[in-house]
Amino acid sequence: MAAGRARLKVGNRAAGGWRGREPGPALDFAAMFRKALACGGMALLVGAGTARADEGMWPFDEAPVARVKDALGVTLDARWLDHLRDASVRLTNGCSASIVSRGGLILTNQHCIVGCAEQVSPPERDFVADGFVAGGPAEERTCPDVQAEV
Repeated sequence: MAAGRARLKVGNRAAGGWRGREPGPALDFAAMFRKALACGGMALLVGAGTARADEGMWPFDEAPVARVKDALGVTLDARWLDHLRDASVRLTNGCSASIVSRGGLILTNQHCIVGCAEQVSPPERDFVADGFVAGGPAEERTCPDVQAEV
């Protein structure tokens, strides 16, 4: 055998012919996944401290009026901010929504009303899968388990 080279001999272990390197322990993929997930989570937490958002959510009494005017050339006056605040809705399931019509039509995200859509779907239709658009106020549905807090 040449220097610096090792030979691995293979044989039938049951017949006593096994030679060379013994196989190692079985890999625990679940433990490896948990460790990788924990390391990834720690990396996200460390990186989150350095993240910075220029826009986003702000309380109505702390609206970045000057920054919006400088960046976009739009003036956010008290009347507009009051209108925005008055159109904001909190649903009792924890979601937010907005009043989008004088008649009180509320707009929210689909995941916020999927339970309601399942409840009010007639047996022959699936509003979650097929969607639903009311042709007028008489066709609108009411969510029995959700209230809007204005």
